[in-house]
Amino acid sequence: VLNFQLSNDFYVRRVIKNYLEGDIESKEYACLLSWNNIYYSKPTIKPMAQKKVIRLGLIQWQMRLYKKYGEVIEQAEYFIDAVSGYRSDFDLFPEFFNAPLMAEFNHLSEADAIRELAKYTERFKEDFSRLAITYNINIIT
Repeated sequence: VLNFQLSNDFYVRRVIKNYLEGDIESKEYACLLSWNNIYYSKPTIKPMAQKKVIRLGLIQWQMRLYKKYGEVIEQAEYFIDAVSGYRSDFDLFPEFFNAPLMAEFNHLSEADAIRELAKYTERFKEDFSRLAITYNINIIT
């Protein structure tokens, strides 16, 4: 069975025991074959130089009362603009920077208020994506 492969420059890397249980003809053995492709050449294009140092902008966010969503984005843009001015690679926002928007839902339970806050997710994604492109920075929220 291996004559064809061996005559075409395949070589046996190893014999595998108990490969196919119940295979009487092979006595449950198999061969792991390898073949060197003479037409393959490694890519000659070198990858771009990788950065060894990054600039990380960490934002300290003072919790303020925001009356509407746009005020949060306006404040975020202020910090994104400032950090990108330092040619930062990444801009890291605090975990619950959007928590003041829950004030609108004070009449609800905590769990329900968080669910209502989650409804802003798509708007945040769109606005922060736009800001990331505008200021050429990676934003982590």
